[in-house]
Amino acid sequence: MEGFEKGLYWGIAAVLGVFLFSLIYTVNQSKKECTMNKDCSGSEYCGSDFKCHDFPAIEKEVSKEVVKYEQSYIAASAIIAFGLILAAYIFKK
Repeated sequence: MEGFEKGLYWGIAAVLGVFLFSLIYTVNQSKKECTMNKDCSGSEYCGSDFKCHDFPAIEKEVSKEVVKYEQSYIAASAIIAFGLILAAYIFKK
């Protein structure tokens, strides 16, 4: 019967270990203010510390200057056309 009692003690220790782990996990989860952005209000987000934080206000100065670039593909098309003509000439020989 000595082996049975030893196994019983290990079984009780395992059950207590799982119970303590579950208890600690539950206490840690309950301390969190949020786990997703849905848990916070519309103007807040859930941070990595599991607390709701206000979104930072980003101020950006918009320039009223408009810059226009004229795009010309003539040079690029001329290079491609020259390359095609050259390739045709080389393969013809």
